[in-house]
Amino acid sequence: MRDGYLYLKNLEDVPLVIFDTETTGLNEDPAAGVIEFAAMRIEGTTVTATAEGRCKAFAPIHPKASAVHGIYPLDLVGLPPLWEAMIEAKVHDVARGAYPVAYNAAFDYEMMWRDIPVAPWRDSQAYDVPLFDPQCVWLDPLVWARHCENL
Repeated sequence: MRDGYLYLKNLEDVPLVIFDTETTGLNEDPAAGVIEFAAMRIEGTTVTATAEGRCKAFAPIHPKASAVHGIYPLDLVGLPPLWEAMIEAKVHDVARGAYPVAYNAAFDYEMMWRDIPVAPWRDSQAYDVPLFDPQCVWLDPLVWARHCENL
């Protein structure tokens, strides 16, 4: 640590959690919600843990969304809401101490926080996990790709 900042020699020094969602709608749908999630932990160049699951939707699945991900209403019958499904899949264990990364991160971040109630989050074992910290800014390779296009 120098000047109050932590400097890293290599990105490999930082565990990452790659996070992705599938939703009931597309980007422009203000009522869309998460119906499937996946998390993959990478330490150095090795995948060390994964978690995935499906959850009940709070909005109907738009046919255009089903055409993208192949998930239909009957696939979600009897499933728990997102937060319970993520706890059951132990996403918090996969993500603990790892920096969140998502392609088009703003979309996945917004979708996740639409469906996670604040009170259970604060009371859970995921409280100290960056992926579940509403103030944590996720890394987004899409932002880098757009920037590199303009160089």
